[in-house]
Amino acid sequence: MSDSSWRDELGPLVVKEQIVVGAAIIAGAVPILVMAAVLVHPGGLDMGENETLAQIMNLVLVAFLTAAIIASAVVPTLMVSRARRKIAAGDWNVSQGPYQPKVAEMIERTGDAGKLIGVHCTKTIVSVAIIEGPTPFAIIAYLITQSTFAVCVAIAMIAVLAWHFPTHNSVMDWIETQLQRIDEERAFGTRQRDSM
Repeated sequence: MSDSSWRDELGPLVVKEQIVVGAAIIAGAVPILVMAAVLVHPGGLDMGENETLAQIMNLVLVAFLTAAIIASAVVPTLMVSRARRKIAAGDWNVSQGPYQPKVAEMIERTGDAGKLIGVHCTKTIVSVAIIEGPTPFAIIAYLITQSTFAVCVAIAMIAVLAWHFPTHNSVMDWIETQLQRIDEERAFGTRQRDSM
């Protein structure tokens, strides 16, 4: 395994993540928000008349948003930690699927970094999917109630989705950090076994 060969494999894979995050998710939420704004305010800004409905929808939105924030902080972190431990222990396997032979070949060329490329892609998709959840609800709440809070949440969620947009350098930095952690976990595991 060449120590830097994984960097050569990274470019096309980051592009796939960019397509998922950018085209599929952000590009889906922005037009819905724009359509909602046009439907809600065709003649200009006029706040909704039914405050009770707006309050209920805003409370549901807060609950949904809170759950998404907690899940987006916990789930991807646990996924990465578990994958990293499996890689360090030598227990990580390529998932079965139509791309399995190509993935296995890439991992053979790139080693642990190749495994981490897949982990990063999965982590990114899961993170963005969790964050995306409240976005359509916020847009629908805005559409129904004309709530300023709901439109602000929708805009904030779109911004957070954009923040997750992967770049070649950010993925490379993440992989390098994870490789260091794997080395530390292997060293710790070896020291722990030696002390027994």
